[in-house]
Amino acid sequence: MTEGENRTDIDFALHVHPIYGAIVGTVTDAATGQPLPRAYVQVDYRQDSADYAIRRFAWWPYYQITDDQGAFVFESLPEGSYKLSVYTNGAFAWYPDALVEEMAAPVDVVGGRKSEANFALTLRQSGTATISGQVRAEHGFVATEGDARPGNVRLEAVLDEYIPEIAVVMAKPAVTIMLWPDSEQFYTAVTDPDGRYTLKGLPDGEYYLSSFAPGHMLQYYKETFDPAEAVLVKVEAGQVITGIDFTLRANPWYFMKEGDAAGRNALNAIISGTVNDENGQGIAGAAVYLLDGSGQPVTWATADENGRFEIMGIANGPYYLQAGKLGYATTFNGNASSREATTPLIAANGLTEVNITLPPARSTGVDVRVLPDKVALLGNYPNPFNPETSIHFSLPSPMQVTLAIYDRLGRRVRQLHTGALPEGEHRLHWDGRSEQGETMTSGIYFYRLSTPAGIRTGKMVLMK
Repeated sequence: MTEGENRTDIDFALHVHPIYGAIVGTVTDAATGQPLPRAYVQVDYRQDSADYAIRRFAWWPYYQITDDQGAFVFESLPEGSYKLSVYTNGAFAWYPDALVEEMAAPVDVVGGRKSEANFALTLRQSGTATISGQVRAEHGFVATEGDARPGNVRLEAVLDEYIPEIAVVMAKPAVTIMLWPDSEQFYTAVTDPDGRYTLKGLPDGEYYLSSFAPGHMLQYYKETFDPAEAVLVKVEAGQVITGIDFTLRANPWYFMKEGDAAGRNALNAIISGTVNDENGQGIAGAAVYLLDGSGQPVTWATADENGRFEIMGIANGPYYLQAGKLGYATTFNGNASSREATTPLIAANGLTEVNITLPPARSTGVDVRVLPDKVALLGNYPNPFNPETSIHFSLPSPMQVTLAIYDRLGRRVRQLHTGALPEGEHRLHWDGRSEQGETMTSGIYFYRLSTPAGIRTGKMVLMK
């Protein structure tokens, strides 16, 4: 430009990049290809996906119910990676077909686009017994359609007993001889619009039954939140058991005291932490309950694949934490064995970090004095590794040991050892190859140590 010259045609065209996307998919029967309607599909909340001021009031976990064609859609998801799981009559899976969260594949959401995630489920009906009942809720919130966008919901308070829109019922065998991840399997059913469910195809045996619904806490039969207090349901071949009912308690996302705004508690407290086993490994799927001063649960969270949990939007005040999972002893904050043996946490504005260690559960039908209880899985080194690593563990007494390697889909890659080993420390070497001698590709692998004292799992990364 020359001195004194004016230009008026310097324009810019800005292209706004959308920050929200969608996940769409279908749920079908892997054997027949037929759609599975009324399946419950859940997308796990991503803790860093939204500002705290917004996310503490959000309806999480976000869920959808498949239509008559087995289709579902999640709209308005912020960009990022998500994990999906699905429950239906006779099957459960993490996307795409994993038995446990550690082996699930994330679904990436890109702004302005639809990501596809289809499930093909293998129905699990390996017996002839049946358990049925009804799931109700004592009070809480009903999810109703919000605006015109699919998947949007708003909450309507219900103060009397009612039927949740959908509920999931699970039956986990009290005894299993399978190795991980197959040992984590359970039988599933979803309720019909009247709240009724039927668990079909159960083999002989005793089962822990539990149920949850959107906006309601996981509860074990019979009316307990502690798996150690659950009443086992026993079935025999061809038997039909009815009347196994649940009345669920609402899981409010925030709590306020009565009174005007000045008299209400702030909702800025967060309690987070990790649930570990005795070897420091995170326990995926552990249920963590926030209890009031009288020991009644007011909300809950589920530990992720690393054992991490977060409970947000808590009113300031004293609380207890209770963590548990089938196969472990229920434990309270301070690693106490009972609520009476610990002191309450004081939740205040900001973050409170609480870690809990769960010891193995004890079976009342076995003389525990003959079972070793100090088996330690000490990790692998190096980790990450290429191409070899050593897995280190210790035994307090001679015992039978199985150590196997699995890929992220739960397929056994290599069995390193099965048989008796003496007491003391052991290191078993893995050369990064399969049973057939094939070199494994880069990725996440799991090693599973099985002994009479329990099962312990570690995670390692082969990085080339």
